[in-house]
Amino acid sequence: MRFILLLVLPLAACGSPSSDNEALPDVQNAALENAVTPTLPAGTLPDNNALPAPGSPTLPDDLIISTNEPFWQARVSRDAVILTGIDQPERRLAIVNSNEASDGRVIRARDARGTIDVTIRNMPCEDSMSGARFPFSGSLTISGRGNAEGCARLASAPPPRESAPEDVADTPRIPAAYVGRWGKDIAACRNPASSIEGLTISPRELRFHESLGIPTRVTRRDADTIAVTSAYEGEGMEWTATQTLRLGDGDRLIVTTRGENFERVRCG
Repeated sequence: MRFILLLVLPLAACGSPSSDNEALPDVQNAALENAVTPTLPAGTLPDNNALPAPGSPTLPDDLIISTNEPFWQARVSRDAVILTGIDQPERRLAIVNSNEASDGRVIRARDARGTIDVTIRNMPCEDSMSGARFPFSGSLTISGRGNAEGCARLASAPPPRESAPEDVADTPRIPAAYVGRWGKDIAACRNPASSIEGLTISPRELRFHESLGIPTRVTRRDADTIAVTSAYEGEGMEWTATQTLRLGDGDRLIVTTRGENFERVRCG
């Protein structure tokens, strides 16, 4: 049987345009109830995140905000927000307004299809699904429709990883470092419809083309490698398979299934 695997990282689209002078959401009231842990023990943040003191309005310019369902990601730079989501093309929105507050920043960006409000708070955050810890909290409001709560990190820093090997079979969730959309190459990332070889990974799903896998066991092999056993269905069939996922240099993922290796690159 020919098998292909898919990993998932979400991203989304924007809606109706609005005035650049509209009041932005108050960063003080941007509730991050599902994703934020207000305090974390000292020494738990990644060493490569040079952070301002908590509560300081001085935040880095280049940040990445990731949310859980519906799994969106927004990369914020000085002049633009790049928004991506599962099965969505990459979108670049120009920043039209940026307001500082006592504990963070609210940014509004716009393209021809609509607006996005990005709230970043200088408070530690713990992912509510994977347990991964991030230096900042964040949320996204797409075209005025609700808040997608999430966590944020420096764009130059890798996604947080668990430092010690552990068996997480009782809670079969794929760690945050592996979550995302992975393509055969950069060209395939830019145009997902051009290739059926993309992989999409979320904490509880693996997707490839028309196949969906639900993890039943996740076991860590070493700091960069996990083994995932999943119950799959697709094209009228059901099966169980185990894949090894290993993080490589330069945002690469090496997938081993049935003795064969497949290399993919992170999209976005």
